[in-house]
Amino acid sequence: MVVPPQDSAALADAICKLADNVTIRLELGERARAYAEANFERESILERIFGATEDEAVAIVDDAVA
Repeated sequence: MVVPPQDSAALADAICKLADNVTIRLELGERARAYAEANFERESILERIFGATEDEAVAIVDDAVA
């Protein structure tokens, strides 16, 4: 849920909406878990690191050859 900055009434409304609605809480929890698994699991982090490293290496070689 997103609320405007410095809007305590909107924040309170969002908290009450979550407190009153188990379906929304479960859906947000499922989405958060899916996001965390896709973006913070060891395999995906290593893939991003090594992918970036490989891209850098290719760029360095391309620059050296050119």
